[in-house]
Amino acid sequence: MKKQNPSKIIFYSLITMIMLLGCDSASSISSAIQNAVQTSIPTLPSITATGSLVAVIGPTATAAEDQAGSTVPTMDPSLAPFLPNHQLTPGVADPRVTESDIHQTICVSGYTKTVRPPESVTEPMKKQSILDYGLADRKLGDYEYDHLIPLEIGGAPEDTKNLWPEPDKGLWSSLVKDKLENKLNQLVCDGQLPLVTAQQAMASNWIAAYIKYIGTP
Repeated sequence: MKKQNPSKIIFYSLITMIMLLGCDSASSISSAIQNAVQTSIPTLPSITATGSLVAVIGPTATAAEDQAGSTVPTMDPSLAPFLPNHQLTPGVADPRVTESDIHQTICVSGYTKTVRPPESVTEPMKKQSILDYGLADRKLGDYEYDHLIPLEIGGAPEDTKNLWPEPDKGLWSSLVKDKLENKLNQLVCDGQLPLVTAQQAMASNWIAAYIKYIGTP
């Protein structure tokens, strides 16, 4: 025998009572129906939000714009080994070099030799920098301990915030950066580019600066 639903039995019983009692009692019976139906429906447990929904997305690539309007992604993983960690190496200029004295300093042939620190000074700094950068390859010969703002445009010679272990091999190696350093020195000394502009270009993203002032290697 099929088991009857208690809610249906209550509902049909109340409908029969309405028909027997007439319309005068309809409103009171209607309330009774609502109560009967509500009590026959199980109450769902309330849900309390205990946290917020967080959308997980990948790193967003930032970009530096060149004169033609194209962009160079600074967060591209393939570029990461060739760009310094700006928290460790933000780039520092030598306060002794200013726009007014470039023709007595950086524009004089052989100037960098007069300010470049000896290897006896930079080698211990280079070893520590490799550790600070957390590099797995700790062979000193695989890196040039390079000035982010180069000496050719007035970079600070011995400030560790202007030096980092730059790879000697690869598409954007230290040898490629050397070409840009010479180019910027030429532009500054010829009066085609302000000293500060050249320094800022190197400090922000030297790869973007290379594409802007030279092109692709």
